[in-house]
Amino acid sequence: MYYYFNMNKKHFFLINFIVLISFGIKATNPIELIKNYKVGIALDNIDVFSDSTIVSKFKFTISKNTVLKILQESRNEHDEFGQNQEYKWYRIKTDKNVLGWVYGDNFAILLTKYQVKSVAQPLYRTIRHFGSKNGQAILWQAKIQGHDTGNNTHTMYRETYFVLTNEHGDSDIVLIESKSEEGQKQLNNIQLLDMTKDGIPEIIIETSSVPNYSNLSNRFLEIYNFETTSLKLIFSERMDLGYFSKERSPAISKFINISSNMIRIEYIDFYHKNIPEYKPNIIINPSTELGLQYIVKTYTWESHKKQFRELYKPVFVAPTAVCNTTTTLLSTTKFNGRLVKTIPYGTPFQVLKIHRKKILKMNRTTIETYFEILLTDGTRGYIKERNVVFRTGQHQDMLNAFYKKNNLFFPVSFLKISNSNSLVKK
Repeated sequence: MYYYFNMNKKHFFLINFIVLISFGIKATNPIELIKNYKVGIALDNIDVFSDSTIVSKFKFTISKNTVLKILQESRNEHDEFGQNQEYKWYRIKTDKNVLGWVYGDNFAILLTKYQVKSVAQPLYRTIRHFGSKNGQAILWQAKIQGHDTGNNTHTMYRETYFVLTNEHGDSDIVLIESKSEEGQKQLNNIQLLDMTKDGIPEIIIETSSVPNYSNLSNRFLEIYNFETTSLKLIFSERMDLGYFSKERSPAISKFINISSNMIRIEYIDFYHKNIPEYKPNIIINPSTELGLQYIVKTYTWESHKKQFRELYKPVFVAPTAVCNTTTTLLSTTKFNGRLVKTIPYGTPFQVLKIHRKKILKMNRTTIETYFEILLTDGTRGYIKERNVVFRTGQHQDMLNAFYKKNNLFFPVSFLKISNSNSLVKK
């Protein structure tokens, strides 16, 4: 450094000018900033203070979705606004090299690769091209973390966001995980796939939410695009099947298959009332019976309307099955039911509805389950559930396990994404 000060002044200032400019370019490039430094993103407009307390001098306000470099964080969490929540303070630097402190209740911090769930690690700090308006963009995750302190508790509060930041500094976020006193939301799957055939990948996200008062999860599929400088939801579907009379379909969830510009949804669900357009005609007694139907919906992308539409009308049919042994087909489930015919092993049929019959044995009531079925020759009748093996769609193993009283079967995933784009950094 001594020799620099003894150089020609003009030469010295020129070198320093070049060094400052080069550092300035690097510091203001949002993608390079996120790749190489610890950063955070403002989840809303947030105030910047001169020190790590709200009683210090207010300096200015940062706009929502602004990415900031983090220099330091407070050792402890604080409840600054009397909201029964505690968060840390963070010392930040703006792209104008202005320093200050922000409170962590609306400031999400970049996750390290080891903090990211395994399903999302292939996307960690991945750089992709998102069209002419965005250019290159980097994909990352950030979280806010603190504690709920109401009712003399100290429960962890956490929100995790998927973030996209383009080369111009525009960012947008999607909540993918959370944990609080009320329950938790978990990320099951996240992938990229160009579904709209415009060269810009869509973001496919599957999550599940579990409230603390229940152990039943609610799965959701959401698809976003980043054609403009913000994330736009272009498709959503609740995957879990609903309830009727406090009874859920044993299929549990819809299966969804995504490929190129097509979305196919299939599931088996109960219904409790007569459906006029349903063939064959089925009469349901709501007190003892449930209809059973296999449903398929297919959507395709419509470019000029920029939305998914139904490719054809939804399909509603009775699920198919076969006999697992030679059995008898009865005209009714009553004791005086007559024998309609004998059905050989392997005979195919459609399952129309479920009939539950109460039986009193030794002062104890038990339930026997029958299926009303339709043979290929048009014959209808009832057989016991234990003689039925389902052969319909992705749900057959789940149904067979359920009706054989083995409720432990559960598929690895209800979502299949075909031909997903390479996630290698570019």
